[in-house]
Amino acid sequence: MKKTLLFVAMSFFSVLATEAQTKQSVTVNGTMKSQNVKQLTFNGDNVDITYSNGTKESADLSYLSIDFDYSSVTIPSTVTGINALNDNSRANRNDNVYNIAGQKIGKKNKGVIIKQGKKYIKK
Repeated sequence: MKKTLLFVAMSFFSVLATEAQTKQSVTVNGTMKSQNVKQLTFNGDNVDITYSNGTKESADLSYLSIDFDYSSVTIPSTVTGINALNDNSRANRNDNVYNIAGQKIGKKNKGVIIKQGKKYIKK
């Protein structure tokens, strides 16, 4: 989970970094680096780091820390790219019925069933 979150965060922040001037603080094994990260490649519990100047380094994922300073980022006043939002509230959900294993079942099945997130015993 930690690896996925770090990757998602890096992907998001790298997009922002190309849009505006940002500062990046990279610490590997307790040593602050003076280079910007261009790419991270995950390999088990290790990460291969490629810096913007082309140099590469491998490190244990638990010893990598990357901090970003976006104090100079200007966010546009007009949001683009969002067309519609889906309302996934319980009121709009259908009446699907599931068994205790999470498998979708018919409405006539008996036993422990889950309907709209609540468990029922149907005899």
